[in-house]
Amino acid sequence: MFRLCKNKIYFHLVYYPSRADLKDGYFQRVLAIDSVLSGFTRYYVNYENFAIIPVIRKIKEGVFEIETSKYNPFGLILIFIITLLLGNIYLHSILRLKSSFHKLLFLVARKRIVDLHGAVPEELSLYNKKNKSEIFEKVENFAMKNADIVISVSQSLTDHIKKKYDLDDRKFILLPIFSANKNKMIEKKFVKNIIYCGGLQKWQQTEKMLEHVFRHKGKYNFIFLVTDPETLSKKYFELYKENFPGIVRSSSPDEAREYYAKNCFGLVLREDIIVNRVACPTKLIEYLQNDIVPIVDSEYIGDFYDLGYKFVPYKNDLPDEKEWKEMICQNRKVLEKLDKISQAGIKALNASFISNK
Repeated sequence: MFRLCKNKIYFHLVYYPSRADLKDGYFQRVLAIDSVLSGFTRYYVNYENFAIIPVIRKIKEGVFEIETSKYNPFGLILIFIITLLLGNIYLHSILRLKSSFHKLLFLVARKRIVDLHGAVPEELSLYNKKNKSEIFEKVENFAMKNADIVISVSQSLTDHIKKKYDLDDRKFILLPIFSANKNKMIEKKFVKNIIYCGGLQKWQQTEKMLEHVFRHKGKYNFIFLVTDPETLSKKYFELYKENFPGIVRSSSPDEAREYYAKNCFGLVLREDIIVNRVACPTKLIEYLQNDIVPIVDSEYIGDFYDLGYKFVPYKNDLPDEKEWKEMICQNRKVLEKLDKISQAGIKALNASFISNK
């Protein structure tokens, strides 16, 4: 079952994403990177199997998943042996280094690649999780000191990490969030419909979005595609003593694309804080790919401002059709820039895969 060739096996300390997982930008990133690694054997780890004997399941050509439990010594020994003898590690987020076992795996791997999806300690601090934030400051420091390559989703994140840990340029590869299956541009009818597609985390500013809906109800049409529609509807009712004046529901990625085709504007109300300044939100990429002009609180989200994207400040009225067309034309150019950056990052990453340490 193993392909016993040096520097050809890559471990991901996360399970292989299912279709349902692809609502989450994190797992979209995992799958997109997997497509870049298609020429190599990839092993994923699923810790939900509590049987005594670990299972190695073939998912597709070149992709395997080790099914075991984090409490099963046989499974952990198997993972350790493969990593020690043959494996390289591609780490999606420093969150995957929280255990001593995973730190050990990271150290014994032939090549150690860390993909920084965002600013984890700062994000935990935002949730007032001081102890966890301090723990992951140490984990991040450990990862940065021992990584052979650091993948960053934005230049802003690269600059932040370099300054924070006094790192040189040689470790870094800039690779923005991208989709393994890029959406084809479609012509759409101009309508003053506003969509939100995403989570309800603190940095999404849910209450501010709902205030925007209340202020403009009857003027614009709203649709919210969220993982927990009931919570959002309940929150709106608590705030305004009335039902949400639009559609609230969850959706699959395919259904989301259908809704994108019927909307011209999308909410992405991020505050001007470090977590957002270094981000590369999957949903913002999807908005631009589907000719949806973002409605923003702070315009400083990742590298988008420097790349020249067009947006609507959330306190402003929506533009007319002529201005909207000019905005999506500019945002298509931003996507072209991002695609060139991604292709350069993929090329650099591929070169690092085939090279020795």
